[in-house]
Amino acid sequence: MVRVITAIITFFIRARYLKSVSDSEHLSNVSGKIIVANHASYLDHFVILALLKGRIDRKKIYFLTKKEAFEKPLSNWWHKMMQGIPLDRKGLVLETMREVKEHLQEGDVLVIYPEGTRSRTGLIGVGKDGALSLAKMAGAEIIPVGINGTFDVLPAKSHWAKKRPVHVTVGAPRTVFFKKNRERHELTRQLMTELSLLSGEYRKEQLKDSTDLVEAARFYNTAGIRDFSTNTLSSRQCFERARLLAQKVLKEDSKNELALLEVGIAYARLGLLKKLTMVRAHYLRKGARAFLAVLQENKKNDAALYALGRLFHEQKKYQQAARYYELGLQVNPNNSALRSWSFRLYLVMGMQGQADMLMERLPEIEMKQQVDQRRRLEMIALAMRWKKSEDYGIE
Repeated sequence: MVRVITAIITFFIRARYLKSVSDSEHLSNVSGKIIVANHASYLDHFVILALLKGRIDRKKIYFLTKKEAFEKPLSNWWHKMMQGIPLDRKGLVLETMREVKEHLQEGDVLVIYPEGTRSRTGLIGVGKDGALSLAKMAGAEIIPVGINGTFDVLPAKSHWAKKRPVHVTVGAPRTVFFKKNRERHELTRQLMTELSLLSGEYRKEQLKDSTDLVEAARFYNTAGIRDFSTNTLSSRQCFERARLLAQKVLKEDSKNELALLEVGIAYARLGLLKKLTMVRAHYLRKGARAFLAVLQENKKNDAALYALGRLFHEQKKYQQAARYYELGLQVNPNNSALRSWSFRLYLVMGMQGQADMLMERLPEIEMKQQVDQRRRLEMIALAMRWKKSEDYGIE
């Protein structure tokens, strides 16, 4: 039964999802070792099984699993079939440790997710020390495995898998050694950093409530917008994740302004990435509706006014863009993003008088953050490129 189901799922994973495996030579001898991986989806189990296919018999692969997963009949059957070893995360683990040691001494492979649970956001959480403790106790080497993309395929509490690429990178095997608890904590922290580097997934403290989901959505939107060469996730991945997380919050609170703003940004940015005109327009409309929903709750939300202005600006609907920029500046004259993009728009529209007014008042604006100073310099540089000869009184 195990062999048949594993064979079917492994074939499906390899054919549909697993697009690349880097440094697989580190898996040449996995017998008696512990695989530690980041965990964002139920799919992770099967990605690892696909990774180990042909390297060790399926019946010699075990997964350390929380005890609660064995409490319901169907879940109990499933995890036993997957060869899960129950772990009481709150109680004594001596029995589990003895069982793990026996398996490793017999040449079996143990898979552990140091986070202890699936990430609800795709961000790598805080690692638990148990993986390293078990490795030291059993005298077994650990092999770190970074998994990227399974969150996009099947995130927590989703029932349907999407077709998205999954990439895996395998780290070098190593022996674990420490004497004191603080040394173990530091090694665990280093391990989680390594998993982040191997997987290309970002790290953050474990997120638990709706406010943190919005924070994570904002994090992904910001990463997607910046699109640095050092980004390990594509802009599309970032915006898709931001949309997903913000929508989870909106299912519980449909009028949450912060979530509406982030889902709007995600839709708008995804729309700008689309090449087909109809699809692009559909996503942009969804973004605009989300921003308008924010303004229905709070007409003085300068972030939503700025977002609507930028949306129309990108579509070259300059009159609508100018309207929302101006409304935003009336609400918050110190909003450096509104001021910077209003200035760009006025120059494009040939509204030199309005551009001059913005530049003349620039020295009065509070520069609270580094990004405000950057936008100030951008305005100055843009004015110089437009060959302005007037003295704006900027030092």
